[in-house]
Amino acid sequence: MGGLVVLLSSSSGHIEARVTFPNSFATRITGFYGHPDPTRRIHS
Repeated sequence: MGGLVVLLSSSSGHIEARVTFPNSFATRITGFYGHPDPTRRIHS
């Protein structure tokens, strides 16, 4: 029932993973996140 998640890369501001589902469909997921303090988000 479940799929496979492989972490491809990460840093303090992003994460990238490949998700492969049981039917062999695969996709990439990328998440980017900035500094929680709005005045410092320019540094993200």
